[in-house]
Amino acid sequence: GTTSPAYTLDLLNTTGSSNLPFIRLNGGGNANNQVGIILNPFYNRTGGPSTQIWSIDDGNGSAHLLFGTAPTGRTTTLSERMRIKNDGSVALTNSLSVRSN
Repeated sequence: GTTSPAYTLDLLNTTGSSNLPFIRLNGGGNANNQVGIILNPFYNRTGGPSTQIWSIDDGNGSAHLLFGTAPTGRTTTLSERMRIKNDGSVALTNSLSVRSN
């Protein structure tokens, strides 16, 4: 922590040499459990969050990382746009699949 944060949540690790501040979000450990971060720069949206980054449990002890956005407009709903699977492959909403090494 810090006594004079620059933002509402400001993490600062000044102990040791690792300087690794992490936020841990734990799920229940079951298939399809999700944890994530909602980024909503316009709080008055009626369609829900405009942006989200989350992880979803695949039911096999690992997870996928997902990115979602909502189309323009206050009432639109968020959709998954990209998924990084646990094997490193990347899936985009236009059905293009790219594997990165």
